[in-house]
Amino acid sequence: MSSAKGLTRTQLLAESWTTVAQQYEKRLAPLFQPWLDQLVGAVDAGQLPEGPVIVPACGPGIELLMLARAIPGERQVIGIDLAQGMVDVAQARLQACSDSLLRQRVSACAGDACKLAGFGPPPALIFSCFGLQQMPEPQEVLLGWLAALEPGGLLAVAYWPPPAGQREIAFSSLTDPGLLKGGAMGQPAWDEEISSRIMEAGGDLLIDDSPNHNMAFDSPAECFEVMMDAGPLHSRLLRYGPEHMQTLKNSYCKRFRRTGSGFVISPNARRLIIRRQSIRSAL
Repeated sequence: MSSAKGLTRTQLLAESWTTVAQQYEKRLAPLFQPWLDQLVGAVDAGQLPEGPVIVPACGPGIELLMLARAIPGERQVIGIDLAQGMVDVAQARLQACSDSLLRQRVSACAGDACKLAGFGPPPALIFSCFGLQQMPEPQEVLLGWLAALEPGGLLAVAYWPPPAGQREIAFSSLTDPGLLKGGAMGQPAWDEEISSRIMEAGGDLLIDDSPNHNMAFDSPAECFEVMMDAGPLHSRLLRYGPEHMQTLKNSYCKRFRRTGSGFVISPNARRLIIRRQSIRSAL
């Protein structure tokens, strides 16, 4: 394990997600697939203006080909991820696609997806599933994505909400291990006023819901290990080391001990579909 001392938060995340990229694709991506399917299904391809599709935080790129198939024509689909390891997995997936015409429309590259300047003309669609919550100042990133759209374009986002919006405490304790020490902190959730901010910024909020799906594990220990070896807790492992993580794992298993076999949690993700107002409707 490389030392994370001296790394910025962005550098730490890039290193962590590069390290776990293949494990994420194998172990966590299948569990997240129901939310991804719902988000792709909510995109009305027939209502998109001209422009490419941009996918910030595309991870291993599962949604890139899904979007290319769902949105007909010659529109480009461009995935961006901070972690080179994730981009490598995404590019291998694209190269394995047998449909050469589809493959020509889709690409993946490494980059900071917080700001989309330099990635071509204004996009018709910005699509991001489970990347927003990891970004610094996620509310400002979301509003920046909205502003980057072609007028009339769509922003489709799913993210894990802060603890105040997460109904499954066994999941929020994995994304915010501080909850294992006695409950959520008192600060407001970053997305508390996001609906009003979207409307003030010229967005029409078409969908704002919070679907949940089951995620099944053999035990609380396996659940914690998957999140550490293949998911968001890995950066914490790099930062604080295995002894710290073992302490957290013990606390998690003690708090969520269940009788019987298996361990099923049902987290909810917030799903937003936003249309950037056209110049005419904004007047």
